[in-house]
Amino acid sequence: MENLERLEKYASLFLEASKSPRADYMREYMKNRYHNTRNKITDTLGGQCARCGSIEGPFHFDHKNKKKKTMRASDLHSVNDEKFNSELKNLQLLCPECHKEKTKESWDYATPKPTHGTYWMYKKHRCRCPKCVEAYTESQKKWRKNKNK
Repeated sequence: MENLERLEKYASLFLEASKSPRADYMREYMKNRYHNTRNKITDTLGGQCARCGSIEGPFHFDHKNKKKKTMRASDLHSVNDEKFNSELKNLQLLCPECHKEKTKESWDYATPKPTHGTYWMYKKHRCRCPKCVEAYTESQKKWRKNKNK
């Protein structure tokens, strides 16, 4: 019962904070920043599909080489200019149909299905069996160890 009361209290505080003029300003600011960045990318990449040349949007931002991908294209509005320009070199505009085709062509069907006892199964498929929890814990230990080097 105590947890429920605490959750209700936090929910009411969150609702109050989200109604503030500052919250409204930030929501509007981030929305504009996202759309301005999206328009800048579209203009920089030529405003047409890299495969079929279509000028009809909406366009999808696609990484030319997925191995050089450092972030999702939808996160470009929140990075500095250096990271933005670096990631932009690996992007292309594709219409939805061409994007589907490219994805089909480049799909690696040899990739094995996720198995229990892997980081991927824990993180992406939310499996919490003992094997997957152990694999996740071990990967976090390795990551922290490498981070502190």
